[in-house]
Amino acid sequence: MGKSPLLETSGKRSLRARQARAQRADRRADNAGWLEHIHGAVARVGSRDTAFPHRANGYNFLVLSQWVEPAITGRCIAWARETYAAMESFAADGRYVNYLDDDEPGDAVAAAYGPNYRRLRELKTRYDPKNFFRMNQNIRPLG
Repeated sequence: MGKSPLLETSGKRSLRARQARAQRADRRADNAGWLEHIHGAVARVGSRDTAFPHRANGYNFLVLSQWVEPAITGRCIAWARETYAAMESFAADGRYVNYLDDDEPGDAVAAAYGPNYRRLRELKTRYDPKNFFRMNQNIRPLG
């Protein structure tokens, strides 16, 4: 199970929150919080130049929980969800579409593409109006 907010900063409060959550992880599972720095060339591209609009310097925080023992499934899922919730106060607008999970609230795909979502739906309507390519975090055609 994975969840992932974009973060505006990786300051001391954020670090303490991540450390506190790491200490609560079940040691029988591979529970991790990965911090990916978004900067450099990524931030020099315009927000409407590609599908991915989130181009400000910042961070992506990936909460990942993997396990093999069925007995700890509930604990691992709870840890991932609680860790994500603990990081929400540090979250920026938007999401990284490749890390969206099946239990995302609202329209997480629209949030991931932000201001580009409407344009992407128009393209989807033009080139895939029957939504044949839908086995991922899907952009639905208009209509």
